[in-house]
Parts: sequence; structure tokens; C-alpha cells
Amino acid sequence: MFILIYLKEVIYIHSRIQIIGRSADRDVVCKSAYNSRSNEKNHNTGITHYHRSKGRLIYEEILIPPDSPDWLKELAKDRGYFWSAVDKREGRCDSQLAREINIPLLHELSDQQNIELFKTFVQQNFVEKGMVADIAIHRAPKDGDPRNVHGHATLSMREITPDGFGNKDRSWNDQKLARQWRKSYCNLGNLYLVRNGFEPRLDHRSFAERNIDKEPTRYQGRSYRKSKQKGKERNVQKGPINVMETLREILQENDQDRENDNFENER
Repeated sequence: MFILIYLKEVIYIHSRIQIIGRSADRDVVCKSAYNSRSNEKNHNTGITHYHRSKGRLIYEEILIPPDSPDWLKELAKDRGYFWSAVDKREGRCDSQLAREINIPLLHELSDQQNIELFKTFVQQNFVEKGMVADIAIHRAPKDGDPRNVHGHATLSMREITPDGFGNKDRSWNDQKLARQWRKSYCNLGNLYLVRNGFEPRLDHRSFAERNIDKEPTRYQGRSYRKSKQKGKERNVQKGPINVMETLREILQENDQDRENDNFENER
């Protein structure tokens, strides 16, 4: 997940990326159906996941790499078939099936402008590197922060070959990529803000890198409390919480928790 934290003129982007895998008993077809607000069948289990009625969908599309083979072009026309094929390719009980990135978009922009921003970001950073990207853009929950327009990108993890899915590209697991993706999104986001008459306000750098004498803090919200209930400790920064610095993170985290709860309860 990417979190926007509003700090007067500057918005800091904090990234968190999750793996969809069997070890957590997660169904990648179900996740795709939920994100895209569609009804999709897992052709390996025979289970159809119904999420078309969830609402709040702004946009959805499957993006495939340039010069993709015909088998992929055909498969990507149907989410259920595509992610079922991804699932079938994995033989281990703890296989990693996909990588998901959740990124907040810019409330100053129109829906169409945010679609263009998100597609450009995903195309440049993932699709052109060889990944298939199943994208969806959602409005904020009715009882959430109305600025929380956000995009989901569910990404394939195997190379695309003329005959099918190849080996997993381990270079995509490099933790340094998260910083590169943050920087890329900030650059693109600022470009779209300026292009549409707003001041550029995104920054991927930490407080220390910007010579800001503040210690990062993390709000102990719903996710933290749920972890405590399960007996799991989370690494939370100590120190006083500045409401102005953490308000956006609180709202974003609570909205995302609410969305994740809905997904888990309706699987």
C-alpha cells in the first residue's frame, strides 16, 4: 500500500506492497474479482467469486506487455481464465501467486486524469518490464475520507514466453525497487498536478533526506490493534504523535483496513 501523508505543502509517499500467496490461503482469482468488482470463476477449484455488486469502481483493465504472444492476448481477455492459469502454473503449497500494489491517487485530479496517471505509472514501471498488470481504481468508502481515491495493481511474477509462463523473475523482488517506484510515482504525480494547474506536492524522500528534524511516527490504528489481539507485536515508532502529520495516514489506513476486512469476510 502507498500512503499519502499531508505535511503542509508537501505530501510524503510511504509504500507497502503485499504478496498474494497460498501460504496465507489467498485466492488470486477472488482478489482480482474483488478489485475489479466483477464475477470471476476459478477454473481450478470451480468456485465463482461474486463481487460485481460492491460498487465504487471507477476503472478496470488488464495491461499486457508490448509484443505479447497470442496466447497471452487471448487469455488476458478474461480475468478468471488468466489468474486461473497463473494459479495452475504454481505447484507448491506456499507459492507466491502475484504482487499487489495499492496506491492513493490525487484528489485534485478528475477521474480521467487519475486513470491516465495510474495507467502511465503502471505501464512504465511494471508492464514494460514484462509483467501483466490487472488494474482497478476505486472511490473512497462512503464512510471514509473522500480524498481516498486509490488504484490497485495486481502483478504477475513469471516471465512471459512464446509458449506460456516461464521462470519467476527474481530481480522484481529487489527491495530497492520500492523506492524507485515511489520516486517514479511522485515525478509523474507532480507532472500531472502542474499540467492541470496545481502546485507539485509529492516527495518520495524521508524526513532525514529532506533535513526535516522530525521523528517518523506511526498511528496505532485498527491494523495495530488487530495485530495486538492476535499476540503479534508491530514495530511502532515511539514518541508524540503530531496530528497534522499523521491524520492522512490514519484515514488511509482505516479505509484500507475496512476494504481488506470486506474482502476477507466475503471470500
